[in-house]
Amino acid sequence: MPGSGAVEVAVEFYAGYKGEERPVRLHLGARLVDIDEVLARWYGPDETGFKVRAGGSVWILRRLPGSETWTLAPWRGRGQPQR
Repeated sequence: MPGSGAVEVAVEFYAGYKGEERPVRLHLGARLVDIDEVLARWYGPDETGFKVRAGGSVWILRRLPGSETWTLAPWRGRGQPQR
């Protein structure tokens, strides 16, 4: 996502009976950041994503189909996040 401010992150999930049910913690290098709240989630053919509150800010977590890599970008407003 060039220009979006997105970075790759490792994400820990609460693994209920559905597998990756909800994210609970981000690994930003050596720093661990707890996710305070999941504000939205979506599962689609183009991406899986979560809008989360963590570290006092709102973020977008995304993963493309077939990928194990998650990206983290700042939320940019009331509409869709900028890509």
